[in-house]
Amino acid sequence: MTDFNHSTNVQKNCINLNDIDINIYSAIQIKDNIKELYLNGLPEGLKIGLKSLDERFRLSLSSLCVLTGIPGRGKSEFCDFVISQFNKLYGYKTAIYSPENQPIGLHIAKIFSKLLSKEFKNTEIPEVEFERTLNYFTDNFYIMDYQKTKSLEEILETSQKLIDSKDIKILVLDSYNERLCFRILLNQ
Repeated sequence: MTDFNHSTNVQKNCINLNDIDINIYSAIQIKDNIKELYLNGLPEGLKIGLKSLDERFRLSLSSLCVLTGIPGRGKSEFCDFVISQFNKLYGYKTAIYSPENQPIGLHIAKIFSKLLSKEFKNTEIPEVEFERTLNYFTDNFYIMDYQKTKSLEEILETSQKLIDSKDIKILVLDSYNERLCFRILLNQ
């Protein structure tokens, strides 16, 4: 148990939080906002298009979603699925920085498969549909050259240019730690 006779000033101040000016919110301070949510419901977020997933998981614009997990367990595939679904359902364009998904042609083929819900084979996708999807992809997905884009600042600058010129709504960094590790190994 704490001996308050020998407590630091911080400990004493924490005991009487209401007596000091600190940068925290209390529920009463934002009561109107909470009441509005209570009366009108929570924001729903964007559906992905799978009922079982939509019941438990939704995303919203202007938010950060971080996927973590064991390497090789499908995080990139899931991310590609989500961006393809958001493109199909909402028309959202995406900028992608993905040193993990190489070669780039293979990455594009994987996203094609998700966009078309078909296996990426000439026996599954007629050439006319392939050409149409290639043009569609070109107008909706922008893959950054990870060998030329060297820093987070450059990624964000490129992303801002794409927001302004192409109206992208989603930025995927998959995964930036690859770039950091690469720079550390090269001592840059």
